[in-house]
This record gives sequence, C-alpha cells and structure tokens, in this order.
Amino acid sequence: MEHEDENCAEVNISSDSFSDHSGLDGEEWPYDALRNNEVEEHEYTTPGDNANTVDIYLFFFDDRIVECPWIQDFGVICTSRDGVTVATAKAHYIDRERIHHDFRRRMVWLGGDMSDLALDVFDQYGTIKSKFKEHPVHKGSGVWGDELDHGPLFVIEQFHVVAPELRRKGLGQRIVSLLLSKAERYSLRATRPGVQPLTLHALVLPGWLKADVHLASKSPREEHKLKTQAKDALSTRLTPFALASDFQPPIDFAHHLEDEDLDGAVSWEIARDRRSERLRKHFPLHHAASTIHSDDECRALFENCTLEEADWTKSLKSGQTPLHITALLKPRTLEWLLENIDGADSLKAYRTVDGYTPREVLEEYLELERSMAEVSGGFKGHHNLAVASLSLLADPATSMLSNACLRYGCTCGKCLEGFLSPRMSMSLIWHAENLFKMLNNKVEDDAWIRDNYQLLVHLNSNGKRNLANSEPCRQGFLNTLHVVMQCLKAKKIPTSENIAGNTLEPHTHAYLRLVGTQHGCHAILRLLFDYAKERDEKAGNGATKRGLKESWSTLPTCRNDHEFEFAATTCGYPGKASGGFPF
Repeated sequence: MEHEDENCAEVNISSDSFSDHSGLDGEEWPYDALRNNEVEEHEYTTPGDNANTVDIYLFFFDDRIVECPWIQDFGVICTSRDGVTVATAKAHYIDRERIHHDFRRRMVWLGGDMSDLALDVFDQYGTIKSKFKEHPVHKGSGVWGDELDHGPLFVIEQFHVVAPELRRKGLGQRIVSLLLSKAERYSLRATRPGVQPLTLHALVLPGWLKADVHLASKSPREEHKLKTQAKDALSTRLTPFALASDFQPPIDFAHHLEDEDLDGAVSWEIARDRRSERLRKHFPLHHAASTIHSDDECRALFENCTLEEADWTKSLKSGQTPLHITALLKPRTLEWLLENIDGADSLKAYRTVDGYTPREVLEEYLELERSMAEVSGGFKGHHNLAVASLSLLADPATSMLSNACLRYGCTCGKCLEGFLSPRMSMSLIWHAENLFKMLNNKVEDDAWIRDNYQLLVHLNSNGKRNLANSEPCRQGFLNTLHVVMQCLKAKKIPTSENIAGNTLEPHTHAYLRLVGTQHGCHAILRLLFDYAKERDEKAGNGATKRGLKESWSTLPTCRNDHEFEFAATTCGYPGKASGGFPF
C-alpha cells in the first residue's frame, strides 16, 4: 500500500527532524541545507501480514565548496515510524550537454565513483566509449548504442536498505521510482523554453549493490554469483535503467580470483607476500614477467628456460598468460615469446576473464594513461616501449597502422603524421574557407580590426597594432590563413615551418616579419582550431557535421577526430593549460 499523490506536495522539514540519522557510509547528511531544498515526503507500507509503514524523504542537497551549476545532487532518507533510518540513497543529475566540451575533466574533479564512471565508461566528451558498443565481450547484451551519447545523466551512486526485514519488500523499487520521477521533473524544468527535452538516461553504479548483498565469508566466486543475481533482479524490476555493469565484464571478479584462497583478515603486506610466493611456486613464468622490471633481464631468463618443460600457455585464474603480462611494456621479452613458443598466434587471441586479448590489455592501459593526461592537457603521444609492443601484437585490423599512428593513438590508419585525422583535416579546411570569406569583408577599412576583434584574441598587442595601422599587414593575415588552407589540402601539417616555407606572396611575408613567424602562425592556427572545435560534433555544437553532410559521413572515424587541443599542440600551437576548478 502506498500513501500520497504521485505529485506529492513539497514540505519543509527542519534539520532537527533528521538530527539522529546518518547518511551512507556513516557520513552525516547536510541537514541544515534541507529546509528550502524542495523536500518531498512520501509514505510506503510493505505488503504481507507483518506490514511496516515507513516515511520516505526526497530532497536536493549540495555539499561542495564550489558551485557547479551543471550538477544537482539528490538525497533520500527513509525512516521507520519510531525515527530509525532504514534506507538511504544518493544520486546526481548531470547536465551533460552543458559540459560535454569538458566532460571528463569536470567529472574527474568530482572524484570518487563519478571520476571512475567518467574514465571507465565515457570518452572525454561524455559519449559512450566505442568498445561498449562494438567489442565482442564488453558490449554486453548490446543495449548500449548512440542514443546514449546525448541527454542528461541521472547516476544513482549509493543505495542501501539498512533494515534486513525491509529488503525484497518493494521498498527499494519504490524509492528508485520516486527518484526517477523527481529527476524527470527536474530535467523538464531545467530545459530551456522552446527546446525539445532530451532523453534522461539513468545509470546505477554496480558498487552500490555491495551494501545490500551479504558477502561475509564468501569466496570471490560466490561473491560474484551473489552480485550477479542482485544485478539481474534489479534489471528486471527497473526497465528504465541502464545498469553501468551491463557492458562491463566481471573485472573485480577476475582481479580477486587470484586472492580467493587468502585469509581476508591478514594485512595487505602479508597478502602481497603470500600472493607473490604462490605465484613464484605455481606460476614461475608469470612471476618472472610480473616482478622482473628489466625487459632485458626478463628476456634472458625466458631464453634460459627449457622450452619443452615450460608451459607458456598456462593461465592464471584471471585468464592471464605470460603474453598478457609481457604485453605491458616489455617488448623485447614479448618479441622472444612470439618468435619462440608454439601456439603464439593463438595466445595473441586468448582472452582473460575480463575479456581482453594481450593487445587489448595494453590498449586499455594506454587509453587510461591518455585519458588522465588529457584531463591535465598533457598527452603528447605514447612512448617507445608502447609503440614497440603494439607493433608486435598487431592483428589484421591493426597491421596497417604506422609507428606514428601507434604513437598518437590513430585508429583509422589515415591520420597525417599519425595525429591529424581525415575528419579533423576536412573540418579545418572548411572552417578556414569560412573564416577567410568572413575576414575578407572590408579588409581595406580601418574599422576591420574593431569589427573582427573577437577573432583576433590570440594576437598580442603588437600584432593587433600592426594590423590596425597597415592594410597590407591585414591582407597578409588573410593570405596566411589561405596558405594554411592550401597546406592542409596538400596533406601537410600546418607547422610554422611549412607555412613560412610555402609562400612567396609579399603581404604574407610582411605580416610574418612584423608580427613574428611563430606568433603570427600561432594566432591564426589557434583561431582556426578553436573555431573548428566550437563547431565539432562532440566538442562543440555540431555545426561541422550538419554543414558538411555526406562528405563528412564518408570519411573514416578515428580516435583522434575530436582531439583539437592535442592536434593543435602537436602542430606547435599549444593553448592555455587546463587547471583550477571546472565550474
């Protein structure tokens, strides 16, 4: 039995009402902030002979020291009639469209599960990683498609029915239903007038299940089974939800399989030593690959093994073979294994419990490394060990990739010098033509610099002064932009050297001489990269894709298609470093 209308009236509740209630993980909820935060009160009575009636309070809260208008926190406290907390929940509404240009950095700034979600599930612009749509294992049931790339996110981060007697009585379903309803109303309210509301996508982080599943004294296999059953039960009850674990293989399960015989009460130092000793005794090849830091020493040890006696195909409980371990940046050892052991080709295709081949293990590691570097604006390409290992593990789909492509993360095999993709190159050419037409208007007029001031933000005061005082210098600015366009059409990287070395036009020479070659090129290329980024499909408003239409769709897609900051920096035109709080 349920009490209250679906459009429950909002009530004000004083902080004293909750003074005895703790939030999740023993943390105190910020009750002082509840008075005017649109608290809704609902009542729920469990079915059956021993019915229990509980009060459910839903509210907004914000315990961050910095205001973030793109996120709204939702809280739930459920109490029995004698005032005891019996359930709690915490969720977050993320206005993804508002921050898609800087999605990953902002989410990582939040920390915790939200940071993990941004790094594990989404790319830096807030769209689902391609592996969850295409990978034979990681796509899961195949429910994750392009439709999940747009619209606000509603993430249930924590959920706990504290009282065991209230579990499996419909209380959890009722709380989540109320949260969804409140989130949908909030989403409609947050949509600007005249704008078609986007679909709200609700996600449940798998970690919240742990509090509601009794895992004490369970082995990793039993724990994995219980978590899977709980997840399956939830997914059948909550069809509007996309479970964040649906596309994610049992990574925790695979990791803990290696430790299932260890006493959970021992310290991590003792567990580490026991794990190492067990590995050394039963899996000497894996132990050597894991513990010998020198690639040359590891290779020498393997070379001294008796090939007939060593079991190179033996795998750990997690499914890791020596090939999976050496794939992580031991290219000389990896090379020896691939050349000398029988069945090396089949081992290259062998998947761990997590669903990864040796090459995919390395790619996942490098992708995470790149993601973290992109948050700070510092990705400059993968190092030599990574390039060598990727090359050794090439398959038919990746064998066409050059070392430059491997270094800079190109997945299409057609990026100029490994980083400037065909789609980005076409975007830059198209926008260079548009900017040229725009800036060519009334270039002879002294008011030109005032009319175009917003497009000249990368010029220093000396450069602006020269343009303001000289029509030939203004014409040289335009002509340099035209040289950039021609450079890209000729499939050359628009470095300052290529630009200065491909023009004989006197106005261009005058502009570069007065302003300085490096600065003059930097001002134009930063303008072009910024202009194209603001109109990109993911990083901006999508105008490029809409404008280029068929010619855009026929080009191959690439990991580097939307990495404008990375491409600009690699060309020699870095922008301002990311930093501070991403408000």
